[in-house]
This record gives sequence, structure tokens and C-alpha cells, in this order.
Amino acid sequence: MKRLTPRAGSVVLALLVTLARPASAESKGRGASGSTSLSLRVVDVADDRAYLEPGSSQGLRLGDEVTLDGSSFKVVAISSSFAAVALGGKRVAIGSRGSTSVQANRAATVVLSLAKPTALADFREQWRPAAAPAQSQTPKPVPLGTQQQHAKNRLTVTDALYGVAPTGGAGKFLGNELRGRLHYESYSETPLAFDIDLAVRTFAGDDFALRPGAAARQVLRIQELRLTYGAAESFRGSLGRLRAASTLVGQLDGVRLEAPLAPGLRLSAYGGAVPHSFTGMISDQVARFGAELAYQDLHSSLRPRALLGAYASRFAGDLDEKKAYAAFDLLPKGARLGGHAELSFFDSNNPWHAHAAELTSAGLDGNFEFDVFHLGGRVEMRRPDRSRWLASLLPIEWLCWSNPGTTGRACLGDSASYLWLVDSGARIGKFSVDLGGQSSLTRGTDASNFGGFANLRWLDVVGRVHVDAGLSAFTGSVVRSSAVTLAPGVVFAGGDADFSLSYRPALVRYRAALRSSIEHALGMALWFAPHDSFDCNLQGDWLRGTEVSALMIQGVATWHLWL
Repeated sequence: MKRLTPRAGSVVLALLVTLARPASAESKGRGASGSTSLSLRVVDVADDRAYLEPGSSQGLRLGDEVTLDGSSFKVVAISSSFAAVALGGKRVAIGSRGSTSVQANRAATVVLSLAKPTALADFREQWRPAAAPAQSQTPKPVPLGTQQQHAKNRLTVTDALYGVAPTGGAGKFLGNELRGRLHYESYSETPLAFDIDLAVRTFAGDDFALRPGAAARQVLRIQELRLTYGAAESFRGSLGRLRAASTLVGQLDGVRLEAPLAPGLRLSAYGGAVPHSFTGMISDQVARFGAELAYQDLHSSLRPRALLGAYASRFAGDLDEKKAYAAFDLLPKGARLGGHAELSFFDSNNPWHAHAAELTSAGLDGNFEFDVFHLGGRVEMRRPDRSRWLASLLPIEWLCWSNPGTTGRACLGDSASYLWLVDSGARIGKFSVDLGGQSSLTRGTDASNFGGFANLRWLDVVGRVHVDAGLSAFTGSVVRSSAVTLAPGVVFAGGDADFSLSYRPALVRYRAALRSSIEHALGMALWFAPHDSFDCNLQGDWLRGTEVSALMIQGVATWHLWL
């Protein structure tokens, strides 16, 4: 036998050691095809996906299939440490384990092939054609261009009825007013507008023509009759009977001109005759003229509005009224604050003993809303209007505080009335509560009063039934009273009508009486609106007490028409 050399013996020993050594971790589990079994664990489940570890660092690739709890899933997202599989609605618990077979030495990037899209031809006739809105709708034709102003034209017709019938004697009274208001704007590009507001009034009653004030009851009353040229944002002029010459000045037969000076700032001026006090016709007794500067900013969070104006009048050929005024409004979200003041100037020899310059009116008012609560109030001081024109129409006690013991009942001056009121409440679900009070007094006289009230409304008590209840107390220089009100009602006709009854007993004591008495008031109220353009209110009350017993009715019907 041939002996091995030392070198050949070393090679054989090394081969034997190699064959006897266990398989390394790298080749453990590797099959004949060169694949490796990889163990997986679920670390999170969310949005129909399970998140596994490990990831691509251990050979896992996008698109590989893995086995979890006996079900197969495909890897749809991967990072070096984690992989995500789509569950397809199946449930897998966190901590579940699974496995997959990983090919050795694969490229790190995997290109997935997308499924062939469905051919467009396969979608034919799958949906019905959509119906055009014009096939089922019948919209009202609207003129184009400047003729769209046609939609602003409107007509309002109102009929108001009022009557009193004493149950124990004469004095019956019935009045009716049929009123029409029309606003019409031109179809052409010329910015013309026409406004008319007139009423026909009829009266009836026992000896009605002989009662005081009969001359002032106008059968035909023209509240407004004017022609306007221009637009609100540019120059504008009005001619005819103006409902109001300015913000704080009333009717005028004349002209008003206004123009913008700067963004939000406008200047207006006016002049003309004041309509006759009794007949309402054009008069040459009194002429009035003035100017007003107005500022408004709708883009500010406070939305401020401010006015500054002055006016004067002529009567019997001489200057009569001379006044200047200022007013402001602030309208922040959920609140409002406003105020005004008026300064009057008088001749040194005026018959009312007024100072050369007097503050004849001043006031402050506002309201605030927070969540379900609201709070509002007003304070005001006012002196009577005094002018030679008014003195020719009214008794002296209407113009000032007079002294009956003085010859000619001369005015003593410094007469003024003061008023304050407050209103608060809350709206919580079907309940609303309101509390408030007011007081007024006239300096130098016994004319004063003070009162308070509390009201509760409960909606949908049973079905559409609602209940109103209230308490009130009042004391003044003529009468004192305390009253309770209960008024149940029901809403019907789908919310287009409301009917209610009321009962109000009151404990009343007149200052000239020796003892108190109880007055009873029964009432009925009906409101209905069968159409968006028509609504009607009817109310009747029967009052019975020691001093008065009468039946009172009133009603208002209104019809709106957009031309």
C-alpha cells in the first residue's frame, strides 16, 4: 500500500472536517431551488391592512405572497424594516405569526405588472342618459341686461280696520284704511324710479263729524309721491312728496339731492314746503331746508354708521326752527349700540323762555345677544318741539311746561321728559322668558310712571299647542294696575295659521277713585298666511271694568306682488 505524503494528508483532513461541520445560518432551510423560509410576525392592523416584520432587509419584496393564520396575502407596501399586506376583509390578530419563501440574491427593486384595463366598449349602455333640468323645470323668464331691474318692482296693498263699540252707551267708532304702495323702476338704461304711497280712509260713528279733530281726518292721504333719478352708489335726485327729507326730518314737498364724496361718505341737501297739517295737501305756510352728511362702512367688523345734519324752517316770512343733530350706530356681531342728540337754537325773545341753544333730544340704546341670552335697553331725554308754526296749531301745554296761574299761561322753561327701559331674556329649546321694566317722568309736573313685566312662552306643549303667560305691574300719576295674562293658542294649516285666546284680569286703581276695582279683558287673535304673498291678522278684545266697558276689533290684511 502506497503511503500518503504529509501534504496530501492535510488536504484529506480538511475535507473530513468540512463535511462533518453543521450547516451555517445562512444556508439553513435553503432548498434545492435556492429559496429560504422567512418567519413573519404581525405588529399592527389598520385600514384593512396588516403590518409585518421584517421587511426588505431580510429579502422580502413587493408582490410576495405570505401565509398568515392559514390564509395567503400579497405584500402591497414595504420598507427595510416592515411590510404591509392587504387583508381583503379577513381578520388577523396582532401578534399572529406567518411565513413566506424568499428567493436568494434577488434584485432589490421589483417591477409589478398591472392588470389589463377593461375596454371602453364594455361600458357602453351601462348607465342611462341623465335628464336635463330644463326637461322637468319651468323657470320664469328673466329679462337680460338692465331689464333685470324689473324684478325690483313691487306693489303692496294693505287694508286696516279698527273699531270700538262701548257696551253701555254711545261713542261707537269704526275706521278703515285701504293703502297702496308701488315702487317701479324703468326698463331702460336710464336710472329712473317712481314711488307712490297713498291711502283712502273712511270713518263712521255716533256724532263722528262733531268730535274734536274731525278736520284732521284725511279721506285721501298721500304719504309719498316722488320721482328719483340715479343710483344709491352714485348721484341721485328725488322730486315730489318725500316720505322723509332726511334721516331725522319728516315729510317734504320738494327736492332732495345726494352725491358721494368718498368711499362710504355721502352728502345730501333738500328743500321744499311742509304739507298742510290737517288736509295733507301742498302748503305754502312752512318751508324747510337742510343738509346731511352720512358715513357708513359695511366692511368693518363694527359696521359703523354716523350722521351729521342741520335744518331750518320759515314760517310767516321769518326763520322759525333752527336745529342741528348727530347720530351713530355700531353693529358688531351679535350686538348693536346707537345714540343721537339734537341741538335747537331760539331767538332771544322766544315765547317759551328757552335758552339761545338747548339740547332738545338725546338718547342711547343698544342690545346684546350671547348664546341663548339677550339684553337690551334705552335711555332718552326729550323736550317738546317748539316753533311758531306748531304754536299756531297746538295748545300751549303741548309745547312747554306752563303755569296755569299766570296770565296767558306763560311757559316756565326747562321742561323735559326722561325715559329709560330695559328688556332681557333667554330662549332655551321650546321655552322663552322675557323680563323688563321702564320708567318715565316729566320735569316740573306730576306726569310720571314706572312699570315692569315678565313673560313666558312654551311652544309645542301638546302637538302644536303653545301657551303664553305674563305678569305686569304699573304705577303712574293717573292710574295703578297689576295684571296677569294667560293666552293659549294652536298652530295649524302646516304652520300657516295661528289661533289664540287670552284672558287678562287686572287690579286697577285710578288716582281720583277711592278704591281699587278689577277689570277683565277677553281676547281672540287669528293670523293666517295661505300664500307667500298674502297674510292677515285679526284681533278682538272685550274689556269690562268700573270705568270702561267696550268691544274693540282690529285687523290688517297685506298683499305683496312682485311685478
